[in-house]
Amino acid sequence: MKKVLKTITINLLVVVALLMVIDFFSMIIVDTITATSRTRSNLESSTPDQNVNLRNYKNTPWAKTHFQEFKSLPTNYKSYYGWRRKAYKGETINIDSFGIRKTTGASIKDAPLAIFLGGSTIWGTGENDEGKIPAIFKKKNR
Repeated sequence: MKKVLKTITINLLVVVALLMVIDFFSMIIVDTITATSRTRSNLESSTPDQNVNLRNYKNTPWAKTHFQEFKSLPTNYKSYYGWRRKAYKGETINIDSFGIRKTTGASIKDAPLAIFLGGSTIWGTGENDEGKIPAIFKKKNR
């Protein structure tokens, strides 16, 4: 029985050690990517944003400002959470200290309780604060 417990303990320690090594090296990789992305973002900032030239932004006066703001959004990486946006206040994008994009429209007291979960579509990538799905929902349910 002691031999079985010893084998299980050694296996668990090996698994924990491997997980720690993987976590350590993933942090090094992320730091390397972050350092090189600064160089890439400097190169990208000198080129015009192609999204502004898309047909769906043809008659949208806020598009150029929006994509300039989107490019400059500060992000932060947290282990086990992933990339999160830092607090930001702009003309077309406003993010609170929790990384949640602010929804314009009716006050929380007036709106029905609704929780929106999702990725870039719910967050409103490529859309100003008034045009994202939660804001449209608020407007329709005043």
